[in-house]
Amino acid sequence: MYVIVGNWRPDSYEKGISVYKYEEETGAFTFVFHGFSDTAVSFLGYGSRENILYATNETDILTENGFQDKILALRLSEESDIISLLDTSSSLGPNPTWICTDETGNYLLATHHGGFCHTSTVVKNSAGDLCEEPVLDKAHIILFRLKEDGTFDKPTDAFLPRLKEPSPPAKMSRTHCIFKAPCSNLFLVCDKGLDLVLSLTIDYQSETLKLLDQIPAASGAAPRYGTCHNVLPIFYADMEGKTDVYSFRYDENGRLSVLQILNVFPGEPDCKSMASDIIFDSSFRHLYVGFRGENLIAILDVDEYGVMSLNTKIKNPDGAPNILRFSPDHRFLFVTNIFEGIISQYKVEKDGFLTYIKQAALDSCPASMIFV
Repeated sequence: MYVIVGNWRPDSYEKGISVYKYEEETGAFTFVFHGFSDTAVSFLGYGSRENILYATNETDILTENGFQDKILALRLSEESDIISLLDTSSSLGPNPTWICTDETGNYLLATHHGGFCHTSTVVKNSAGDLCEEPVLDKAHIILFRLKEDGTFDKPTDAFLPRLKEPSPPAKMSRTHCIFKAPCSNLFLVCDKGLDLVLSLTIDYQSETLKLLDQIPAASGAAPRYGTCHNVLPIFYADMEGKTDVYSFRYDENGRLSVLQILNVFPGEPDCKSMASDIIFDSSFRHLYVGFRGENLIAILDVDEYGVMSLNTKIKNPDGAPNILRFSPDHRFLFVTNIFEGIISQYKVEKDGFLTYIKQAALDSCPASMIFV
């Protein structure tokens, strides 16, 4: 078994993909390969085809050769322990953040955070006077058709989230994650820029994305990451701008409603901690949420109706947690700490509690990881 680690930073620091052999009994990592050092890999995900992985190059760099944002199709060779590039495609937007494939394995969806800078132009306002106006990225969600071998065929649609009311001049869509609901043609999207959670579906006849519903979070909440319950039709999302975790109920038509808002830092109104990843354990009775700033992991209990309650918060000694990933047997939880260059290892106790074990590996700037 292997662990694939994607390294990402928004600067010129060495990035790329690392491969480690994984020892299942102890959770030990043994380094075997590093490559793609110029690629800012913020996300790694499985494809529906055997041994296919997909990755994002999260950047908004523009060079004389064009935009550098791209998505990659990869394969791990167990004979050589080397990751090989099968295909690459422009993601068609700045800072691609997340990828997921549909139920058929024939389509891939990619979200985009958008750029960190803006430009401006001069326009005439309603009174006919000249004024300066910001020019912001239009960061779409892109639908790609895949070939039989899992490589990229072509993009077939671009969907741009919008507010129902006119947006303020400096407000733009920043879709940070997209998650497929279990066993359905339904996709849930967190949009940090517009403070929205959206539900989409693929119209296979026209090969387009259709908006089913959208629902606002609190202003400035910035929905970041999300995950679905395995049985209940509930989507859970954490917020980068608030210390709340939301749960949203969705129906078979994709209609959304807020089920619950849980403040993970009650009594701390000035807390500036920003959420990172959110994942379920195998029992779907515990949610784990990483928080940067306070550098901790919150453990939430989830009852049979999907209602959350705060169990405890565990300090992460190695830095600001980013991605949380369970080992395949769910005996260990691993945490990437980007700017500290550390992957942390925890033991998962029977009650869902976490016990820190050690630094499992040191890498340049580990942002994402996946077991294969």
